[in-house]
Amino acid sequence: MEKNIELVFLEYKEKRGVLTETNRLNNLQRGYEGEREFVKWYNDYVNSDWLFIEDYWFDYEGVMQTDFILISPKQWLVIDVKNYDCLFEYRNGKCYYNQKPSKKNIFNTMIDRTDCIRSIAESIYYNVKVDPVMVFINPHGKFIYDQLPALQIVTHNDLRDFIKYLPNHTPLQNWQTTKIQNTLNKYRTDYNAKFSRLQPQDFSRLNKGIYCNHCGKFEVERGRYSVKCKHCHTSESLEATICRHGHELNSLFHDNPEFLTTQNVFELMGQEISKRTIKRHLGTNFTLIPKSQLSYYVINS
Repeated sequence: MEKNIELVFLEYKEKRGVLTETNRLNNLQRGYEGEREFVKWYNDYVNSDWLFIEDYWFDYEGVMQTDFILISPKQWLVIDVKNYDCLFEYRNGKCYYNQKPSKKNIFNTMIDRTDCIRSIAESIYYNVKVDPVMVFINPHGKFIYDQLPALQIVTHNDLRDFIKYLPNHTPLQNWQTTKIQNTLNKYRTDYNAKFSRLQPQDFSRLNKGIYCNHCGKFEVERGRYSVKCKHCHTSESLEATICRHGHELNSLFHDNPEFLTTQNVFELMGQEISKRTIKRHLGTNFTLIPKSQLSYYVINS
């Protein structure tokens, strides 16, 4: 599954030595790893045919997000995955992390989110069952409660059986799948978490150079048509390397689209690749926006 745009942005900042949001990055990485683990378990053990929706951002009486929705003709499962590696307690209707109270009640939020998705589902067809499921996927976390909230809890030890024994059902027909997807798209919205991109004046603070796409080390040697990591020996075509750094620049300075220029990619890559070569590959893979003073590129949608 794909990383969300904020996680990609923060990982680029960390790579370039300008990260200040360490806790936020750690939380997003932990969440992503938990969701990716859930997808792996699902693909390995599922025995029934469900429509699988991931990372669904939607606007229904407010913008919300759910990690996964599993959809069959008679039931929808709204699934939120928590990758907590701490002691998590639910006591007297309140949440505690390592015995420290939380201002947020993740279960109430989950139930409210499910109510909204239930309204969406019922607009498609009647008598559909919509149930919330909270998955605590980290094997090192511990969940203690005095009374279970009004949703299904699945721990790491229960996950295989939960997926393996999902109810069998008649697969959705094509017209049903299309109707469901069209309705979900009606409410779908972009990633809505607020975060600030870099500004042009921040460019001078970035660590410059080419890093390996596999291990992340800034230890690569350039061949005629490729670059090779001196650390892990992974090779990548020169075209892919240049495009990757173009995407990185676009992520870091997304609020300033005119910043994606041949000169800036040349500098970001530590001036290790000629501007002529960079211009050729950017022109092939991105869209050039000509301007009288300084042309720039945009990412092809």
